[in-house]
Amino acid sequence: MLVLRILAGIPVGNINLNADVNGDGKIGLPELGYILQKTAGLRPSGT
Repeated sequence: MLVLRILAGIPVGNINLNADVNGDGKIGLPELGYILQKTAGLRPSGT
């Protein structure tokens, strides 16, 4: 939900940049894609 809020421009609290999957220093669409793939079981554990 935080990624969707960020993409919508809604202010959020503290953001953990360890969730930045592509190393661009931001939380955005690549992170949302990663989360959706993990929850759908399309990414193996540990990646």
